[in-house]
Amino acid sequence: MFDATSIRKRRSAVVWTGALLMATTCAALVLASQPTVEPPALNQEVLAFIEPIATADGDSELSKKQKERHNAAVDLLQARVDEYRSGSREIGAVFEAARMVAKSKLDLADSPEARVRTLEQTLQVARMIEKRLQTQVDKRFGSKGDLARARLARLGVEVELLRAKADKP
Repeated sequence: MFDATSIRKRRSAVVWTGALLMATTCAALVLASQPTVEPPALNQEVLAFIEPIATADGDSELSKKQKERHNAAVDLLQARVDEYRSGSREIGAVFEAARMVAKSKLDLADSPEARVRTLEQTLQVARMIEKRLQTQVDKRFGSKGDLARARLARLGVEVELLRAKADKP
């Protein structure tokens, strides 16, 4: 038969199981009632940065391949951002893909003025990323290492922009 100790243990287990089920149910109801948090919309500078470039009939083979490479880099960046937002990828992969987009854009710049415009656009995006990461760090949510990497990327673009402006006739 059952002794008093085993009855108390079984009763305690039933109580804890019930409490756990109740807590889980309450948590599920609370989460289900919360509005879905949408990631912030991309602003115009970012949208322009990740805009695919169409080939034209008069494009040389080199220009067509450069545009194709740019569009592949844009696709990669969009995929990396989606993966980062879902939590399946770290931000380093986003930085690397963004660097590829910026490099492919610079390769398409056909004049010193176009190179400066491309670097200015890249700088705007780099500043926005750095500002967003700074806000996350300030809220104790983000990584100081990611912020330092964003700052380094922004400074690198600023250096390239100053060089491009110095080379401009």
